Amino acid sequence: MRVLAGVLALASASLTAALGFVRTDQRVANNKRSHQAWAAVERAARAELVMLPVMSAEETRAALTRVHAAFNAAHEAYGTTVPQA
Repeated sequence: MRVLAGVLALASASLTAALGFVRTDQRVANNKRSHQAWAAVERAARAELVMLPVMSAEETRAALTRVHAAFNAAHEAYGTTVPQA
């Protein structure tokens, strides 16, 4: 019985690894989507950073909210959740 369970576990691990290796097109699409989402976060942060010296406190807060929204969208595009502190 233990031998059968070991063989099944080995077969399952092998098939899982093979499936991950075979689906390169899906992995490439996910990486592109993730890259675009993180690039959007970077663009949003740079745009707000340029204007930071002339912003009031309320405008700064709104700018940080926009950057944070882009950050959350990037995590969603990547398929992860935002880590909680």
